Amino acid sequence: MAYGCYVLRNNQRIEYDYTFTNGILDIAKVINNTKRKRLLSTDVREFEIMAPTSDEGFLRMLNHKGIEQKFNYFLNRGGGLYYAVFMHEGKKSLLVFEPSDMLVQLVKIYNPRNVKTR
Repeated sequence: MAYGCYVLRNNQRIEYDYTFTNGILDIAKVINNTKRKRLLSTDVREFEIMAPTSDEGFLRMLNHKGIEQKFNYFLNRGGGLYYAVFMHEGKKSLLVFEPSDMLVQLVKIYNPRNVKTR
């Protein structure tokens, strides 16, 4: 029982790290600033759309029957959330994440037609 509490406590501090290099967005889960697990890597040029979750298209995409995979990689449910639709491993996917303003602008450079900002 004590070991279970120890493991549970040590896995409580979770962060998501977004790394952007030459048009590739890598997302990793960081646990207690020590363990790092790679979750997703995708080319932002393949985004069909990237927009704030406050955009009218978000709910439509969230319930779209063609979306086969959903990735929710964020901590705060408040403002600042974006969604992106893209193909990942042959499946249409929806990503909800919390990019910084700088990351949004960098993605817009690589895919200007499909990125909406606030």
